[in-house]
Amino acid sequence: MRTFWREARFWAVMIALAPVIAWQGKQVRRTTPRLPEPPGLRLHWPDERSVSLLVVGDSAAAGVGASDQSEALLGQLLERLPCQGDEEAGFCLLANTGDTAQDVIGKLDQIPDAQFDWVVVSVGVNDVTGFTSLKRWRQQLLSLRRSLQARCQPEYLLFTAVPPMHHFPALPQPLRGLLGWRARQLNRVLRETLGAHEVLAVEIPFDARYMARDGFHPGPLGYACWAEQVIARTTDRTDPKLHG
Repeated sequence: MRTFWREARFWAVMIALAPVIAWQGKQVRRTTPRLPEPPGLRLHWPDERSVSLLVVGDSAAAGVGASDQSEALLGQLLERLPCQGDEEAGFCLLANTGDTAQDVIGKLDQIPDAQFDWVVVSVGVNDVTGFTSLKRWRQQLLSLRRSLQARCQPEYLLFTAVPPMHHFPALPQPLRGLLGWRARQLNRVLRETLGAHEVLAVEIPFDARYMARDGFHPGPLGYACWAEQVIARTTDRTDPKLHG
C-alpha cells in the first residue's frame, strides 16, 4: 500500500508538469554531449586467478566519462583489488549505455559461468528516466540478485545506489528535481528489498574535477572515489574488529 501511494504522488506531479518535463527532456538530449563507452579490455579470464571481478550495469558501469577502461570503474577496482605480487585477476565487464535492470538480467548468459569474488552492480538511472514502476523495480532487483548469486556465487555482491540525480549539473529544474525524487524512491525500494550490506551509496563530489564534461557521468577521479568506497566497504566487512 505504501508503494502504491508513493507511486501515485509521483505520477500526480509528473502529469501536472508533463509539458515542461517533455520539453526539458528534449532539450537535454539535444544539448548534452553523448560520450562514448571507453575502449579497453572487458574480459580477461586466466586459468590461474588470484581474485575475480564482475562489473555489470549501465553507462556508468561501462565507464562513460573516462578515456580508457583503466580510468573507469573496472580499471580503478582492478588497481585496488588485493592481488598478491604478480598474480593475475580475472575480470568481466558486462555494461552498456542505456541498460536498465531488466536489460542486464537478459545479458547475464554472456558472462563466464564461474565463481566471482567481487560483483559490483550499477543500475537504476535508466530505470529512473524510463519510469520503471516501483513494483517492477523491486521484482527486477530480486531477480538480478538471485541470478548473480546462483551464477557467480560471489563473496561480495554490491549494488550501487542510484546517484542523487537532483545534483546532476546537466539537468535543469524542474526536471532535475523530479528525477531526483524518482531516484530517491528507487533507492528506498533498493534498501527495503536487499540487505543493507548489499547496497552502497557512493559519494562523489559534484564538481568539474570529479565529473565528466557531459555533467552526467563521473570522470576518472569520480570513478576512483567509487572504487575506493567499494573496497572500503568490503574491507569493513572483513575487519575482525567490526565483528567481535
